[in-house]
Amino acid sequence: MGVIEFKKREEIKILFGIKLPSIVTEFYKESKNKKRAYEIMRDTLNISEGRLINVVDVIDGAGNPASVLVIYSNFVSEKERMKLDLEIEVFDFSIFELDYNSKVDIEDIIKRIKK
Repeated sequence: MGVIEFKKREEIKILFGIKLPSIVTEFYKESKNKKRAYEIMRDTLNISEGRLINVVDVIDGAGNPASVLVIYSNFVSEKERMKLDLEIEVFDFSIFELDYNSKVDIEDIIKRIKK
């Protein structure tokens, strides 16, 4: 008989969020294939494959609907991601507004924050 070891799931940790431009918010809402939408955001914003990300609908300071891309420190598979509860009740993390007219490199921002 074999021995089964259970791997404890590490706690998910939010690094920060970025406010998405309205065009990206609308694209995401209209996208029928959310997995593909995440792939496009990963490629465009240079987010490592497997890094946990999540899009959250919010109301900005001016009362307008907006979306925040939440960046986590964790790396998970797509299968593991589906099992996670990524609902955010308290926004106790930094949310940045980036200049999308220049190149955005999320992995570089993560390196600079962790220093």
